[in-house]
Amino acid sequence: MLKFKGNEFYIYILVSFICKFGWFFIWKKIIEKEKRNFIKMYSLCIASSIIASFLELLFLINILSYEFKIILFVITIGTILGAIYSFRLFATPLAAILIYEAADKVENNDKDKAVSELSGSYLGLMSFMMSFGQASATIMIGIILMGPNSENATIITLCLSSMGIFYLISMLILGRIKLERSISDIDTTIENKKISRTVAPV
Repeated sequence: MLKFKGNEFYIYILVSFICKFGWFFIWKKIIEKEKRNFIKMYSLCIASSIIASFLELLFLINILSYEFKIILFVITIGTILGAIYSFRLFATPLAAILIYEAADKVENNDKDKAVSELSGSYLGLMSFMMSFGQASATIMIGIILMGPNSENATIITLCLSSMGIFYLISMLILGRIKLERSISDIDTTIENKKISRTVAPV
């Protein structure tokens, strides 16, 4: 792992800022052009974070030069942060589509009412799962990095790389979702506004 000293810490701040917003707008443009392949694009976004997470293992190779590690840091951490920040671009319309598809199966002639009733349950569950997942991950990492492990480069590297396993699981689950609608088939504006209130940027 890199041990930034003094002003070198600003490298992380710069990488974080540029990559978060850079990848956010890149994925936003991709979604606009590939609405028919929404799930595939979501999977691709997750896959990028999986690859970047596992590339973190290269930091365990001690013979790598400092310059190479800087480049690797920008690529891996930048991609991971960018993907995490962009996930809500996919989660928002995906939740809206699932709500509309569920409303189609409800025996109710008033679709707007059905959508409104289902939105509370879907968005509530979504908000709970995201909060629970983030809290659980924070607690686990906090426990692992207690004491001497807080400065153990190997432990820290393995923790960062382990994210790839969880991203892989989420991608496999996502692949099982079969959408009957496309985001271009429905107006998700209202749903997006509702969900945006529950999903805070990472």
